[in-house]
Amino acid sequence: MVKCVSIHGNTVNIPKEKLILRASAYGIIVFRNKVLLLNSKSTNKLWFPGGGAERGERLEDALRREVKEETGIRIKIKKFLYFEEVFFYYDPLNEAFHNLSFYYVCQPLSAKLTDKSIDLESNEPRWVDLNALKRSRLQPPADRVLGLYKNSKM
Repeated sequence: MVKCVSIHGNTVNIPKEKLILRASAYGIIVFRNKVLLLNSKSTNKLWFPGGGAERGERLEDALRREVKEETGIRIKIKKFLYFEEVFFYYDPLNEAFHNLSFYYVCQPLSAKLTDKSIDLESNEPRWVDLNALKRSRLQPPADRVLGLYKNSKM
């Protein structure tokens, strides 16, 4: 059995053969001291745009695709920031993942967001003031990753 963290922060024991290996990329996209975040439908907390790479897709290409699908904007990937390995249980679909999460600092090539996201879990993309954002509004580990970004002086 593998201990997984659910989207709601609970610990769930999952048989290791049920884990799905998933590589994913997320963007820390900052424009005019605002960070681009999405709302998690399951928890009503905020999260970075991005998601899983498809088989044969490079991580950076997956990040560009996911950001475009979720927010409507194109990005330029500037720098790798952080990696985290997570055993994650996604309650709504009763699926568990051995997730390899890569976080990149990105520059938006436009700022106008879509009002139509095609993502299962995330919606309502928005620019949030970095100085006004409360850590309690962020879906973990976004709170920790955003702290790393701020401390990196990018």
